[in-house]
Amino acid sequence: MLRGISNNLRNSNHLLRRHIRSTNNAILTPFNNDNNSSNQQQQVRHMALQKSQWAKKNNYYCNLLNIENNNTKNNNSHKKRIKNRNEKMNSNNNICKTITYFNRQNFSSSTKKFITEELGGSSLLRSAVSSMSLDDAFIDVSTVKGELTESESIKEILHMTSQTKTKSAPTMISGEEHVDKVDPFKIVASDIRRLNKSIKDLLGSDHPVLDTVAQYFFDVEGGKKIRPAMILLVSRATNIDGGLKSGAENAMDMGVTNSQIRLAEVTEMIHTASLLHDDVIDLADTRRGIASVNSSFGNKLAVLAGDFLLARSSVCLARLRNVEAIELLANVIEHLVKGEVMQMKNLINNPDINAFDYYMRKNFYKTGSLMANSCRAAAVLEGHSLEVQNAVFDYGRGVGAAFQLVDDMLDFTSSEAELGKPVLNDLKSGLTTAPTLFACDEYPKMLSLAARKYESSGDVEEAFEYVRKSNGLERTKDLAMQYSNLAVEAALKLEKSPARDAMIQLARQVVRRSV
Repeated sequence: MLRGISNNLRNSNHLLRRHIRSTNNAILTPFNNDNNSSNQQQQVRHMALQKSQWAKKNNYYCNLLNIENNNTKNNNSHKKRIKNRNEKMNSNNNICKTITYFNRQNFSSSTKKFITEELGGSSLLRSAVSSMSLDDAFIDVSTVKGELTESESIKEILHMTSQTKTKSAPTMISGEEHVDKVDPFKIVASDIRRLNKSIKDLLGSDHPVLDTVAQYFFDVEGGKKIRPAMILLVSRATNIDGGLKSGAENAMDMGVTNSQIRLAEVTEMIHTASLLHDDVIDLADTRRGIASVNSSFGNKLAVLAGDFLLARSSVCLARLRNVEAIELLANVIEHLVKGEVMQMKNLINNPDINAFDYYMRKNFYKTGSLMANSCRAAAVLEGHSLEVQNAVFDYGRGVGAAFQLVDDMLDFTSSEAELGKPVLNDLKSGLTTAPTLFACDEYPKMLSLAARKYESSGDVEEAFEYVRKSNGLERTKDLAMQYSNLAVEAALKLEKSPARDAMIQLARQVVRRSV
């Protein structure tokens, strides 16, 4: 295009110069007579008009040429930006390769720590990790305060699963003998009742159908409400003289602040939203002993209601005006999605991963993260020390792990009436959980069933029989007890109070529950 404009401009200039010469010659020619004078005047006027027209054309081509030159400059600038972006992408790809290589090497812990610290300060690393595949993104750096790194997680689960072989996890730990027998749900019963009503008020909208669907589970008395109960108990236990032990015989319960109550409401809304979405994914017909939202209102409204709950909970959370608490709960929502994606992977067909560690990390993202980070957020809202925050995070992590392990065990041992949802649902969904992983140790033939996700005729019944004959259920309960012990150890770091003792009783009830 630029060449064409230049040629046109050259022709225009040539014609313009020729007409200027002709016009000048006509003007300088002597007027011999009147007729000649009249003809020459017409010729001059005609040539002057042509000169004006060619001048305009010349200006037009000049303007076009200037525009094209500017476009060329802009295009060069655009090419430069693309080149810079490609260089940055190549740099990111190199970092991704570095991380992948780094994860596969058996460096000493000090070397790994040094490399991690060096890479951790790089903004390119963060952008590279965000674009990685799910597996590559699990570098040996914790993303949330208190969350175990991958190496710590593997070390913990290998130790715990080896301990289950003897099924000897203590049912009481040192210091627990001084804990009073307190009903955890009785202490927070009045708060829970108010919480249910408050949530329904928060979920009011100008669309009656959305109102009905979003409030569906909150209209039904039921559900364990373990998450808000934990937050309320943690809040009461830490809202006393710093929270940690200082030698006092007993401490007075200082109650729960409005922001902590709102946090409990937000947590229950996030949890309920995850249930609505899970039921759509799992094609569930029942939940909490009643028809699931997706079976009653359809998948579309169930998904929209879950989205609405997440949106409304985010607004309520933002109004707490505490950046750290907001960040903690935002991480939880990310973890819920990540856990669901992790659950899609077939553990048995991936020899490069530690199946049990992967399973436990998935459990943390799907269940434990909400409990652990909500407990930490309750301490953060009142400005408690990092020691208190870590203690309640560990408590929530332990209870969350124990809760999910028992849930996976009950899928084999409870009836649908007791559980409030279909039994053997994990096997029917192709999921390999703790009881089946332990059963695979005793009956290797189960590996072929798990590898094809129990999809062939008779696979579910055969797998159930292997689990029933093995020590899988007992070892799962023993592992749950070990995590319950971790939660109790963390709670014992707090001042003795009715709320703290209730926290400990809750950690024990999670393992003993039958529904």
